Amino acid sequence: MRQIRLQFLGLYILFLLTGNFFIHAQDSGKRQITIAWDTSHSMENNQPEFALRFLDSIFSSKQNFEVRFIAFTTDATLTNFSIQNGDWNELRNHIKQLNYDGAAVYSVLSALLNTQETYIYTDGKQVFSKERLPIEKGYTLLSRAIGLEQRFLERSALLYRGRYVQLEPYTQNQSSTPIVSNSNDILRGRIFIDNMPAEGLLVQQKDAGVGSYTDASGRFAIRAKPGDSLLISGGAFNMPILRGIPQDMEPNFFLDSRVIALDEVELIQRQRREAGVEAVDLGFGETDKNRVGVAVQSIGEDRISSVTTDVSKAIQGKFSGVQLDQESDISKVTMRTNNTMLLNNYGLIVIDGIPMQQGDSSGRNPQPAFNFVDPENIADITVLKGMAATTKYGTLGANGVILITTKNAVYGKGQTGTVDRARLRNNNYTGEDLTSDGISMIQKQLAAVPGDLAYSKYLELQSLNANKPEFYTEAFAFFKAKDPTRAGRILSNLVEGNPTNPYAYITVLQGLTELNLSESGMAVAASLAELLPNIATPILYQAATTQDTRELNELLRNLILLKNGLDKSTPLSAAYAEYLEKEIKHLVYNRRFEVNKSLLPEKYHIVPTYKARLVFEWNHPGAEFSIQSVNPSQKYYTWEHSNFAQQELLQEEIASGIMFKDFDLFGEGSSGQWLFNVEFMNSGPEGKEIPFLISCKLYENFGTPQETVKIITQEFSVPQTKKTMLQFSM
Repeated sequence: MRQIRLQFLGLYILFLLTGNFFIHAQDSGKRQITIAWDTSHSMENNQPEFALRFLDSIFSSKQNFEVRFIAFTTDATLTNFSIQNGDWNELRNHIKQLNYDGAAVYSVLSALLNTQETYIYTDGKQVFSKERLPIEKGYTLLSRAIGLEQRFLERSALLYRGRYVQLEPYTQNQSSTPIVSNSNDILRGRIFIDNMPAEGLLVQQKDAGVGSYTDASGRFAIRAKPGDSLLISGGAFNMPILRGIPQDMEPNFFLDSRVIALDEVELIQRQRREAGVEAVDLGFGETDKNRVGVAVQSIGEDRISSVTTDVSKAIQGKFSGVQLDQESDISKVTMRTNNTMLLNNYGLIVIDGIPMQQGDSSGRNPQPAFNFVDPENIADITVLKGMAATTKYGTLGANGVILITTKNAVYGKGQTGTVDRARLRNNNYTGEDLTSDGISMIQKQLAAVPGDLAYSKYLELQSLNANKPEFYTEAFAFFKAKDPTRAGRILSNLVEGNPTNPYAYITVLQGLTELNLSESGMAVAASLAELLPNIATPILYQAATTQDTRELNELLRNLILLKNGLDKSTPLSAAYAEYLEKEIKHLVYNRRFEVNKSLLPEKYHIVPTYKARLVFEWNHPGAEFSIQSVNPSQKYYTWEHSNFAQQELLQEEIASGIMFKDFDLFGEGSSGQWLFNVEFMNSGPEGKEIPFLISCKLYENFGTPQETVKIITQEFSVPQTKKTMLQFSM
């Protein structure tokens, strides 16, 4: 009996073994295939029938297949298909219905590919230069590419022991990469006047007769080399201006229209000064204007309109660098000052030699109430800045001084006019100047269809708007809250269409950062670091995102080297160095368990703390806009980024590519509700190619264990638009 039981047990085990083998044999009878299909926008007209013919030759063997089909762009989607007896119509129809949108990020394939039989179909358009195709031994690349793309794919297959199959090639006019000839003796550069591109100027090498005219973006190309001298003429120039060529690969030349005008008077026209001396009142007696040595501007009663109703209107638009909103009174005047939001930025008003109580932009003190001066009784108004203001009035004059001299003081007679002792309007925020809805026509069209059909509507609109960059930023803004993955894909079209424009990469990186799409964000950051090696934005992103400890420490060292190499003699670079030091300390604190502190100077071991910290970054050097903050007392402060307010800063920004503004909120008066608005004025030099996008990274409880981070972007396509950026309480 025991022997029978053992025999039965042996037969049972044998049955299990043979059954498992049979099941395994059945599974192994299905051929395992992975197909990765590039669905980026550049593949839209790829004519997939050539790739389908190749696949048909595989499936025609009448075998059974298990197919893992991966559609990839900035993201990747895996769909499984089971094919019986070579019938692959379901897969074929799936391929025919694919949508093509965004830029291809090859790194998104890494987690999905395996060692089985794999085919990758792509056009080889390498938007992100440091990326590699994740090819393993035995993989097959399929493509119709020619030129640079074909060479990239062939090299990739050879390097990683794969196979390259050239399908029916594109015709020459289908190729996405033009053949560009470049000569070492061709100098390409750009000319700006008042930080805006100068069109139609003739640029010549000093010792050569021929030259080149600048195009609408201020660009030119002539035969010259670093060390030569250029003659720039045309437009408002009466004679050529001489400029030496620096060692930059593509130098920028900045000209100031006011300096040009002075040059014409002093050096070209040789006009003789009229006899006599022009005197200005500095509040302590009249002085020869030419001997002051600082900025002093004056207007007399002839410049004050007879319809002027108050003294505030008398100065509006009359003085450069003097800012006064249309609805503000003279107590809120600012003169290019740039204090923090909690300090005072308003200038001092002096009437007939008597300093008035000063306005307070922080909102912590009551606004002054002093007598208005009858505009018809004004003899002259003088604006003092810098040393001229502080020599007489000390720290009270640090924000600039407006001297008002009445006719009574000049002539010692006449009536003083009606005295209005009404309290001056303070800088209370009303919000009445915000754009009504800020919704574009594209966004309204997308919102008019049900949610599931919005992306189909976007693809329909794309065929009509593919060459309009603002279409992608507006569609991104519409989708980012509803479908972040699609929003990132949509925005990546900007780099797909502008693969050499660094500001396209900045725009896309801003959006991907907000969406927290780190896989594609790393690819964008790596390419941006190559295009703009002197800015820290991509390195900071990589350091905050990487999971590789060795790479993190190397990136930190690169950040310190970049920060130490900045020229601290300019205001923007000095501010950027201070900003980078905070960012490095913050990185070291947040990743303290991965950072090798022994390799870093001790000053980076301690992070500052703030109730809140805001970092604004934008995508256009030289763009004109303003950031308005409204503090818990409902008082507003405006930081203006314009040629009118900060011409030299914008010039340095265009030359360096550094674009940021940070605000630290701390101390008494900072607790409560805060509001930040952005008003967009002008896109600057890059506006025709990339729409304006500004991002804000809000840290609450910065540098503490309770820290939270929120990232917001706001897009602008229409000038003179004002939108709310963010609102928060602390």
